[in-house]
Amino acid sequence: MKKLTFTLITLVFLVNLVAEKTFSTKKAFLFSAVVPGAGEFYTRSYVKGSVSLITEIALISSLVYFNNEQDRAVNSYKKYASTKLGINQDMEDDYYKTIASFVSNRQYDENVRLNAQNYYGYGTIGYNDFVTANSISEELAWDWESTAQLQKYKDIRSRKQDYRQYASIASGIMIVHHIYSAVSTAISSKSHNKKFTDKHTFDVYPDYTNQGVNFSYGYNF
Repeated sequence: MKKLTFTLITLVFLVNLVAEKTFSTKKAFLFSAVVPGAGEFYTRSYVKGSVSLITEIALISSLVYFNNEQDRAVNSYKKYASTKLGINQDMEDDYYKTIASFVSNRQYDENVRLNAQNYYGYGTIGYNDFVTANSISEELAWDWESTAQLQKYKDIRSRKQDYRQYASIASGIMIVHHIYSAVSTAISSKSHNKKFTDKHTFDVYPDYTNQGVNFSYGYNF
């Protein structure tokens, strides 16, 4: 009985020893795929894990900042258009895009008529229907007082596009960072496990003669 107890205790100790020195590659991959740095901490690569985690926090902060600045730019150009043109700030996005391309609705309507003439021919039914369907109604009319006003509006809108692009870049880098962290950690843990098992040997086999279990542990220098 004492021999069996000693055997079990020794067996548990050796199993725990191996378990503490080797890591699950799948867990390491999954942890870092979800939160970069988590897999590194799991495999006790604390410096690498800290760098990955700090990088992730920086990327998230950048993404939040760019999204907030994008919203601020949208509010700015809507407010500017409302102040200069007297329009509501709840207009559709297509409308704000249209007023950035033409000084006034008259210029826009002239462009509509030219397109209709080129496609249908002047004075035809198709021409009249096209002009009627696409001309700006009176309640949606606008008129920038100067090209300087229009240019300022365009500049404000361009900030929105810039921040949207920055946010897209940050999102892309985050995805790459997650993939890199996961793959890198999985490779590192697999390499670590191989080095450990090359140095440590642990075998368990039945002892039919004594009706027990034999085990062996070796260390290669």
